[in-house]
Amino acid sequence: MGEIIHLVKKFSIQGIVATNTTVEHSGLTDKIRTLKGGLSHKHLHKRSTIIIKKLYKELGINLSINGVGGDFSGADAYKKIRAGAAAIQIYNSLIYEGPALIKKVKKELAKLLEKDGFKKVSEAVGIDN
Repeated sequence: MGEIIHLVKKFSIQGIVATNTTVEHSGLTDKIRTLKGGLSHKHLHKRSTIIIKKLYKELGINLSINGVGGDFSGADAYKKIRAGAAAIQIYNSLIYEGPALIKKVKKELAKLLEKDGFKKVSEAVGIDN
């Protein structure tokens, strides 16, 4: 993580995808834990959100963060936005839940933003830092 932050600063990188998959398999069933390679799905949500928060703390508004990993609801997306993500990718959950997921996430996210007094997503980006 430190090396990535250093490179972002050194080369004035303006955007980053955080994260995609994890090789951390602890807390999973024995069958899944023994698989090789990166995992995605709901298992990644918490860890991904923590990484987004760390990146935002270090790089702030100078970096546009695309939050990826384990988002299946507006609440999931909102956690990443509040941690520092300016955009959310929901590819994995879209595969499992289909196109109706987009409308569901947007509706839930809009309600959460309104509840907290935000008129647009950009007002909530990084608010938890």
